Amino acid sequence: MIHELRIYETSPGGLGALNEQFGSSTIKLFEKHGIKNFGYWTELIGTSNRLVYIVGFEDLAHRERAWDSFRQDPERQERMRAVAQQSGPPLVTRITNVILAPTAYAPRAPKGGNVWVYELRKYDALPGHLPALNERFANTTTRLFEKHGIHNIGYWTEEVGVSNRLDYMVAYESLGMRDQVWGAFGQDPEWQEATRKSREAGRPVVSQITNTILRPTDYSPLR
Repeated sequence: MIHELRIYETSPGGLGALNEQFGSSTIKLFEKHGIKNFGYWTELIGTSNRLVYIVGFEDLAHRERAWDSFRQDPERQERMRAVAQQSGPPLVTRITNVILAPTAYAPRAPKGGNVWVYELRKYDALPGHLPALNERFANTTTRLFEKHGIHNIGYWTEEVGVSNRLDYMVAYESLGMRDQVWGAFGQDPEWQEATRKSREAGRPVVSQITNTILRPTDYSPLR
């Protein structure tokens, strides 16, 4: 199994129309053509015109076949013709994507909760340190996350993208809970001991962290 993280940026005011299109038609066509819907989100804190979503495929060859089949679907082609005839700016102005490979410790069937808040985090490891970062998450971090109410949703390395990056998604029961649970995690004696040993050994692992706070769309399988 591989996943694809895709981000669609819309023209101003276009996010509502894009969500309506996905919710009423696109996700059904995805499933019809073997593209597995994982989750769909908009940014709770950040850019107001982005749709962030993750879909799944059996492998890279299946991905190529599925996208080609989807693009050739008569319903999709008819919709694209209708969009082309409309005046005004294009609905989607930019698309970015990354091909992801789930880690061995990633949840196999993650479950969300009603009105949960999600966070997509990207850790850039120092050269040669991605295995150590994955080991730390597999043996310590994910377990402590769950202990403190940080729900594990997905963990990936980039199959096609940045070779030293860990992409992962976690969830919280509310935005207010986010600061509370991260504070408890940071004060956990086991976590503090692990970070102390890392500092003493002179082994920094992560060079950069970026994150995005997300809320699920009404049609997202993960909610």
